[in-house]
Amino acid sequence: MSQARVAELANTTQQTVDRVESGVTKHSRALARILQVLGLDPPRMTVIPTDVVPRNFVPVQGDLPIYASAQGGPGEMIITYDPIDYVARPDPLASVKDGYAMYIVGDSMSPAFEQGDLALVNPHLPFRNGDDVLVFREIGPDVAAILKRLVRAGANEWTLEQFNPSKRFALPRVEWPRCHVIVGKYSRR
Repeated sequence: MSQARVAELANTTQQTVDRVESGVTKHSRALARILQVLGLDPPRMTVIPTDVVPRNFVPVQGDLPIYASAQGGPGEMIITYDPIDYVARPDPLASVKDGYAMYIVGDSMSPAFEQGDLALVNPHLPFRNGDDVLVFREIGPDVAAILKRLVRAGANEWTLEQFNPSKRFALPRVEWPRCHVIVGKYSRR
């Protein structure tokens, strides 16, 4: 299979496939999709072989990317968009394109989410009042996110709630335009 065909099926570029295949890039966001197109098991792969592998294999472990987060401003996490690891894909994300996991930093949502828990995120699921969500904003080259409970999504603002300390507040949607729904977690314990 050509790199161009793999790129087309994995919804990425031929250059990304070439960088992954040559070992230049080891943590591309497209790696799991490339490996799936090739019918390979991501947790066991260190390099992509050039021979053709049967396409009927679907990886079941280690294909959900984990993104790192670090404490940002008050209650914010700075997100990296290069996966730092992969975990088994849970049922709620079994066929979700671009589903991901992210480590929790801070304790503002304790006891629902604790420091070090892994939030499981569906970026395409429509949000509803009462959902636990990640709301994002751009900070120059970085992306910041906060994990809160969605109280209400108004036309101009998000009304959010945190548990520790208990408080409700609003964020302008123009500054915080993206909202992804958390569908579960892997507990650190």
